[in-house]
Amino acid sequence: MRPACIFLLLILGAASIWSQSESDFELLKVTALTQDDGRGTRFRDPARLFFDRNSQELFVADAGNHRIVILDTNLLAVHSFDHFVTNPFTGETTKGQPMAVVVSSRGEIFVVDALADYVDVLDFRGQSLERIYPNRLLGDTTLRIKPTALTIDDSDNLYLIVSGDKTTVLVLDASLSMIRTIGKVGDSPENFSTPSAIGVFEGRVYVTDMHSLPAVKVFDSTGVYISGFAAHDIDTKDLSLPQSIGFTVVAGKVVIWILDTLRQVIKIYSLDGELVFTIGGMGTDLGKFQFPSGLSTDYTSTVYVSEKVGGRIQKFQILYQDIIR
Repeated sequence: MRPACIFLLLILGAASIWSQSESDFELLKVTALTQDDGRGTRFRDPARLFFDRNSQELFVADAGNHRIVILDTNLLAVHSFDHFVTNPFTGETTKGQPMAVVVSSRGEIFVVDALADYVDVLDFRGQSLERIYPNRLLGDTTLRIKPTALTIDDSDNLYLIVSGDKTTVLVLDASLSMIRTIGKVGDSPENFSTPSAIGVFEGRVYVTDMHSLPAVKVFDSTGVYISGFAAHDIDTKDLSLPQSIGFTVVAGKVVIWILDTLRQVIKIYSLDGELVFTIGGMGTDLGKFQFPSGLSTDYTSTVYVSEKVGGRIQKFQILYQDIIR
């Protein structure tokens, strides 16, 4: 790896990020940054991220380079592999455009690819083990639907957003059998228009939607709608294009991190949906973003963010422990 492509920023004052509403403390600090995908080339359209707490590795779906890249906690490349998809009409195998990735406790890698109508299940080398076809799970192979986002919980239950002829969330158990669906298209608060990201924390399922209200919908573990928050207006507490969601527990308090690609920021909410802080903004400086695309956390003090246009990944360390006063 070329040394110029990664910088460890452990004490640089320029890396510190101040909250927009306070002036007496630093909220975050950038402690590492990389633009190198481990093969001596720059990231091209890095999409979603997933931090695997078991291996302590960050998985990057690098759509532009057609590969999954695995980084250590200092953002140094550990391994990478190209992701291939099969054309359902010709049977031809081509390089894909991986858009999202998660990893189970058994080390299985689940990949959503923009060019595939299935979820690929891979081993640690990137070899395909099996494929999950959402229309088959729903019992209707005539449905034209594609997976668009996914997450996984501590019990290895897989949560998969699908869209097309049917828009919903599929919940699969660790054996990849479907447990239930959550939500459907409609105008009610519990329904979807264009679901864009999903996260699970302490038995609750959070789904962001690019068009319907509220912008963030919260369900319990059985799929029952509980509440929601944020709109798509210009108010600072609202969201224009929510693309990724994560959680941290800081000083015993849970906060929700939601990445807004269009506004070039990350918004931090309390569990009841109150906006706590906003960080970021358009730019190339540390702590700024050029169309952020992915966010993942270690659930404690570290947040990772990828940039679609900026072609880089930043690692943020939480400095201020009492985020929610």
